[in-house]
Amino acid sequence: MLSDWDASASAAEKQLAIRGGGNGGNEGEVYDQEQAHETAAGIMLDDVENEAAFGNFQLSHETLFSVDKMAEIVESGTDAQKAMVMVEIQQMLDHCLGDTLRVLVPVVCMYVHEWSVELQISAAEALLEIVHLTVPPDVAKMISAASFRVVKTATIDTIYEAWGEILVAILPAVRWRDDELERVLALVDAHASRSSEVSRKLSARVLGSLSVCLDANMIETRILPRTLELSTDRDVEVRGMTTESLAFVGAALRLDLVQRLIWPEMQRLLNDYDPRIHAAALRSLAQIILAQHQRGAATDAAAPLFCELLPPVFEAHCHFARKTGAEDQRTVNDDAYLLLEIFAEVFGVFLVCSLLPPGQLTPHTVPAYRAAAAQTPSSSFATVADSAPVADDDDANSTNKADAAHAGAVVDDGDVRTAAAGAAAVDAPTPGAMPVSTPVSPPSAGSASVAALSPAGVAGGGGGGRRSASAFSGGAAAATAANLALRTEAYRAFLTIATCNGPVVRRHCAYNLPGVCAVLAEQHAEELSNIAEFLSRDPDPETRWNLAAGLLETVRMLRKGVASDNLFKVFVALVRDENPLVRVNALQHFADVMQLLVHDGDDAAFKKVAVVFQSIHALSEGNWRTQRLLVSQLSLVADHIPRVFLRNHVLPALFQIAEDSIFLVRREVMHAVVHAVRCLALPAEQDDLLSIFRVEWSQGGVYWMRAAFLEAALHAAATYSRALFQKLFAAHTLRLAADPVVNVRVKLALHIHELAPLCGELAEFTSAVELLADDDDADVCAAMSDAAERVRESLADRLALDAEDARRAEEEARMLTRSANEQANAARSKLLLRPGLRFASTHGSSLSKRSEDVSLSSPKESSVPAPNAFKSKSSKARGGAKGGKKSAEGQATGLLNASDRSVSTDAGGDDGGPSERPKLGLTLLSGLKNLTRKKGSKN
Repeated sequence: MLSDWDASASAAEKQLAIRGGGNGGNEGEVYDQEQAHETAAGIMLDDVENEAAFGNFQLSHETLFSVDKMAEIVESGTDAQKAMVMVEIQQMLDHCLGDTLRVLVPVVCMYVHEWSVELQISAAEALLEIVHLTVPPDVAKMISAASFRVVKTATIDTIYEAWGEILVAILPAVRWRDDELERVLALVDAHASRSSEVSRKLSARVLGSLSVCLDANMIETRILPRTLELSTDRDVEVRGMTTESLAFVGAALRLDLVQRLIWPEMQRLLNDYDPRIHAAALRSLAQIILAQHQRGAATDAAAPLFCELLPPVFEAHCHFARKTGAEDQRTVNDDAYLLLEIFAEVFGVFLVCSLLPPGQLTPHTVPAYRAAAAQTPSSSFATVADSAPVADDDDANSTNKADAAHAGAVVDDGDVRTAAAGAAAVDAPTPGAMPVSTPVSPPSAGSASVAALSPAGVAGGGGGGRRSASAFSGGAAAATAANLALRTEAYRAFLTIATCNGPVVRRHCAYNLPGVCAVLAEQHAEELSNIAEFLSRDPDPETRWNLAAGLLETVRMLRKGVASDNLFKVFVALVRDENPLVRVNALQHFADVMQLLVHDGDDAAFKKVAVVFQSIHALSEGNWRTQRLLVSQLSLVADHIPRVFLRNHVLPALFQIAEDSIFLVRREVMHAVVHAVRCLALPAEQDDLLSIFRVEWSQGGVYWMRAAFLEAALHAAATYSRALFQKLFAAHTLRLAADPVVNVRVKLALHIHELAPLCGELAEFTSAVELLADDDDADVCAAMSDAAERVRESLADRLALDAEDARRAEEEARMLTRSANEQANAARSKLLLRPGLRFASTHGSSLSKRSEDVSLSSPKESSVPAPNAFKSKSSKARGGAKGGKKSAEGQATGLLNASDRSVSTDAGGDDGGPSERPKLGLTLLSGLKNLTRKKGSKN
């Protein structure tokens, strides 16, 4: 297959002539010819599309559903037929990917280099969908061979760019033999030696792509020399593509080779006169040092790359960021803004690699650098020059000066200094932050001047003072003076760019915040929490989206060093964000963050997040996936929610979500309800809630409610003790054996063995089994055919079942003790409050509340019995006897809410629960009356 890749000298000269790149060629004429070719190609492509679309040709139905027929057309059909097949390839990928890769793609690869320009463009569009999939190595090799053949005879830039993109994307999936690799490198050399810039750019990108699929030795001997040679190209875009490829080359090489061969070249590129090269070098250097840092061992901490070369470069860019970030980003030089934006993107990687020893980088320490996740070199260099400050309206992109000052409060040498408008007043500009000045090397004609950093600051290694000191001497806990100075400078730079009025810069800061916290939390935890709180109110939704994605790690890093309520405010703001995508990111780690912020029994901490649980139904707004995620997280965190919030806010919202959503959400809700009821633990409260739930759902008018109740019962069977399950679920679950809908009976029959260990000795269980075995429906009988065997297997190990039941009963006893203590504490707190006492609306909480939410009415003004009316059975009985003026529904309301009000008064109304009966999403008045009579008889 690769035999026709060999290019002789004469063939190469002929190709140069075709490209117009021979010695002495007129570049202007070549450009005009290529423009004419592109225009003609567009016209011809339009003609083909019109011919295929408007009646001159149509594929038959037989051809549309046959990969073999399409392959025949590609091999011998007309151009219009081939163009139609290229359009249909996308459908074939969706419905028969294997056959398309096995039959159709090889035929396209075999003949595409002979096709017209417009057909080659159509084929490129089709293959671009394939190369981003996981394809077999042999198919990848065929596509790469076809790409080389096409670019070998290409005469216009469109073909070069389209098929070059295919080639770069598919090369990492190819496994080369030595002879094949030699031919590939010969073609790369041929392209690199041409005078055409687009050809040399392709060569640079191919070198980076090959670095992904070759071993380190091959990269060192075959790829690195060619890449270093192209990095000195006279054309800025060729140098830019090569700089991006150096990232993949350097990431694959040993540390000593990076220090000796890659670093000097990166140093030169950082001082390039063109800002695009400087920006590309920053990105590539970040990818190189991150790969070396992750792969490094503790012994590499003293390596020059990390302790001598990198810190001065990072510090020089921090000086630059402080100066540029303090200005209005709508008026700064475009080149300066470009560098600021890219430095904000890679700030976390530079900080971690400069101040954390190698080998200590964990997945939660810093977000994975975006470029490191890429499998092939990106082609973003051609568009990076278009990056410029977004000049939107002032309200969207300018930060509030008071907010910035709040986020930037720092302590330096005993003086508290605030950073207004991006921390410009933290310190005077240092010599390392140079303004727009004369380029390091003279620009070519027409080039823009750039913001050059101090050569001494970028040179690295050899400077005095902190620049030559090891950043790791003594470790993070016992940092040296140089280490502390670098940390302070890094914090100031991060504060400046995080509070500037460039929205893209702030997005990168929010993305890097977890990594910054991992390094600087020991010295600046409180200040970083201010920045997090500031970013949580950012007007840009993407900034908040990035912040929410790293919320868990940010809280984990800062919680021990933050005394303020900032982390609580960040959590509440992101979970209740107006943007659904931001809420989804925050909800991903809802339970984990709650466990970090709120410990068991910490009522004061829970008050700070209580507002989240008062608006649970609003959090679920969006698609069903958001609802399912929210419900699953609530189930995980139910142990940390006080029972008054479980009863008054969480469970009613769950019931409402279950009624309004789809099956998958409803099933998740049933699991969460079962877990929440178990967490309530107090038998009276469990009976109160489930008495109505059982009537509403196990005997509901629609079958999906009964099926959902059965799902809840099955989950309870997997988590409840035998005694608790029999008390709350057994009887109503077994009655479903007589359900009028066969779907419910089939589900019960399929899972009857799961109920046997918990209620197999009950008479209702035997009756249910007999009823299902004699069912008239064939599917139910089929499900029960092996029920006896399944039941015997489930009861086989009695000792294990008893041990598991004892463990569950012990857990429930602990939950009961905790709930009883919580109830007792609420009652004791309530005795300290006199009737009629009213709290001020300025209650000492970080969350604003209405005055009616933090008030306690006099018993005479209340429509429910006073709390002391429920102290003993005799008093309750007397109350029942004298309660002729109260309705049955009012008595049920008092029973459900007496303890709620005691906790509410203690918390100053932070639970936000109104004095009336909580809405459970249940509507059966008869259930309320039965509940009232049952409660009166019990008490």
